Amino acid sequence: MFKIDEQTYVCRMPAVLVQLASVWDDIEVATIAMEVLGTYGLSDQLERGWDVDLAPLVTYGELVRYIRAAMALDARGAHRAGAALELAAPDSNSPRETALAVYFNLSRRRGGAELRGFVMNRSIELTGEQREIAGQDRVKPDFLWKSKHVTVEYDSDLSHLSSRQKTKDERRRSALESAGYKSLVVTNGITGDEIALNALTVQLERRLGYRRKPLSDRQVALRRMLVRRLFG
Repeated sequence: MFKIDEQTYVCRMPAVLVQLASVWDDIEVATIAMEVLGTYGLSDQLERGWDVDLAPLVTYGELVRYIRAAMALDARGAHRAGAALELAAPDSNSPRETALAVYFNLSRRRGGAELRGFVMNRSIELTGEQREIAGQDRVKPDFLWKSKHVTVEYDSDLSHLSSRQKTKDERRRSALESAGYKSLVVTNGITGDEIALNALTVQLERRLGYRRKPLSDRQVALRRMLVRRLFG
């Protein structure tokens, strides 16, 4: 608990997460976990929607330690919170990145992509020609599978429609390709189109070196429901 004054205390976020897990499912809890682990928050400017590059409310390690302790005590909601944490990742910088991360982490048998092993918004240092191409010393892709040299970028309608921003994005991707990374781009149009999202998922599977059977009819139906749930 955090003490606000002599008569007011508020629960720490790890405790709140376990409490929520007693009534919500793991996807909902994972989304909340990523919100508190993320670097974005509601903006006071309505047209912007949210601010980015903020300090997280809690660290991943703090969540892990608290949830493990709660599981050892068999606290209500603790085991579901632990399952939810496996679907979450720290350092998301927007709500759509959060939704994509849950989709990437969720198993195929539940409709997800099951493409784990990424980190979010971690810097890649550039050298020489790569710096000249990008016009900066480092780039920070939204999703990075480092050992596979694969990145995914989410381009929002809000931040990436201007000619200047498109040029900047293209320079960053060219620099990543020069550094040996294979880059894919996700847009709102892709997340809002089940066929387009499935096609991107297959493309990402191939770049990560996965060879998989087609989804079963049940998995297709579950993915359709998941996509609507996560992306609207």
